[in-house]
This record gives sequence, C-alpha cells and structure tokens, in this order.
Amino acid sequence: MRHRGPLAFQDLEDVEGIKIKVLERKQQRMHVSRSALAALVAAVVLVGILAHRYVSDRTDEENVPLNVSSIDESIDLNQLEHLILSPCHGVYRIGMDFSRDSAWYFEDFMRNKKSGNVLMAHIEKAVELLGETPKGLLVFSGGQTKFSAGPLSESQSYWKLAESQGLLNDITVRSRVTTEEFARDSFENLLFSLCRFKEFTGRYPKQVTVVGFPFKEHRFKTLHRKALNIPESSFSYVDVFTLEIYAPSADQYEEQKSGEFHNAFKHFQEDPYGCLSPVLIAKRQRRDPFHRFHSYERTCPEMTDLLQYCGKDIFPGKLPWSTE
Repeated sequence: MRHRGPLAFQDLEDVEGIKIKVLERKQQRMHVSRSALAALVAAVVLVGILAHRYVSDRTDEENVPLNVSSIDESIDLNQLEHLILSPCHGVYRIGMDFSRDSAWYFEDFMRNKKSGNVLMAHIEKAVELLGETPKGLLVFSGGQTKFSAGPLSESQSYWKLAESQGLLNDITVRSRVTTEEFARDSFENLLFSLCRFKEFTGRYPKQVTVVGFPFKEHRFKTLHRKALNIPESSFSYVDVFTLEIYAPSADQYEEQKSGEFHNAFKHFQEDPYGCLSPVLIAKRQRRDPFHRFHSYERTCPEMTDLLQYCGKDIFPGKLPWSTE
C-alpha cells in the first residue's frame, strides 16, 4: 500500500473548502428556521386578527335587526313635534371598542377621561328619551370635523355606534333617528337641527330637548336658545351626569368650567351667531377640513333670513317655532 506523506497545499485548500460549505449549509438551515419562525408568528397574528374581526362582526350582526328595508309605516312623520338633539363631540372609529380613546377622533382635552364611555352615555340617554317620547325625533348633529377621520361625519359615527350596541333594534325607535351632517359647534347643532327636523317631518318642532354635558347647559339655555328665539317653555336641557364613569377632581372641574367660559361662552355672549368673533370663526374653519356647505336655505326657506343673519343683536324677524 502506498503511504501518503504530509498534506499537500492542495489538500489543505480542499479541507478549508469543505469547512466553508458546512458553515454555509448551517447558515442556510438557520435562515430557513428563522424564516419559518417569522412565517409562523405572522400566521398566528393573522389568525388572531381574523378571529377578533369575526367575533366583532358576529356581535354587530346580533345587535343589528335583520331585513330592515323601510321605516315603520305606522309612524306618521307629520305628527312628530319634539326635537331631541344629541350634539356630537367626536368621530367614532366604527367597529372599535368605544371605551378606548383610540376608538375616537376627538379633542385632546377629552383624552384619558373615559370620554368614550361618557359619549356612549349621551347616546343611550338620547335614545331612552326617544323611546319615552312617541312624537319625538332624535337628531345626532355633527359634521365632518376631523381630517384624520376622513369624510365621515360625527353624527353618522354616532348613529352607527348606537346601532352596533343594539339601541336601534326597535323599529319604532330606529325609524325616528336621523343625522344632521354640517354643524361645527353647539350653536349650529341647534340651528341646523331645527331645519333637519323640518326636512324629515315637513314641519318645525314645538318642543326641543338637548342631551349633553352639564357644563354646556348654561350656554344652551341662556345664549343659543335666545339667539334662535325658542320659547323658554318649549326648551329643556338634559344633563347626562356620568360621575360613576368619570369623576373629575375639584381642580379638573374648575378647569372644565373655565375652559367652557373662555373658549366658548364669552365669545357667544358677545357674538350670538358666531359670525364676528375671530375665535369662533377660526374654530368653524378648523372643523370644516373638507369644505362642506349645507343646503338648508333651500330646504327650509322660512329660515333663510336667520341662516344669513350676522350681528350682535338678537335676530329681529319672526321664526316658525316661535309663532306656532
């Protein structure tokens, strides 16, 4: 047998080549393992998302009445005479957990205060009042105020939230709930909803009830109501006390009252129609990122002079709801 001597240089190169190939194969196997792990993690996440959507969809399906194709024909819309107004305060992200701040597009000062639960309480109270008022019409009022939310109005999102929670399952209730799509502040909530009532029923309301925050009651009663010449006997405001949901500290409550006065009340006190104050004008412009404009002068011609009016004095003309 032939005995080989020490490894030649070429033999050393072959050994090194084998080592390199072994390392490359190990790396390939590790890469495949990591890829497989990443794919597995992605699959688990996807299954979780689909399962969550399935449960959410099933929940929504259970809360939404089936085969609803028209309003309750037994309701004579011309006989409705009580406007129940629910001013909106943000855009709800449809399908999300309303109790989470991330489910809403609303002002920063509303964050970390369980505002989603509070707004849901407003909706529930408004629907409850509607159920107790056979001749009532509930109007969710609020326009497309948030650019980040896209062209979805506050009022439409409230309507969808009410539906998703099963609040509109009763067809006699569902048939008497609508939206007002253009309001940018509390004054317009009230003004525009008077016209929306007329569009829906063919007449103006004899009674108006507003459902909202306690700290806004004074402004609605003493400023907005008077600016629109709504008789005091025909107007009421329902405070939705939600202390069991969120109880502000004494300092937070004072801050809330101060904010209401300095950011809104004092400006409407000097400018009842919100058309002269730079603060109120800027607020309306900021809350109209999609440059929408209503057609209420056409659908409610009796309100044309009022809709066009601008001044520090109260509108001097006669209005349908103040003369019926």
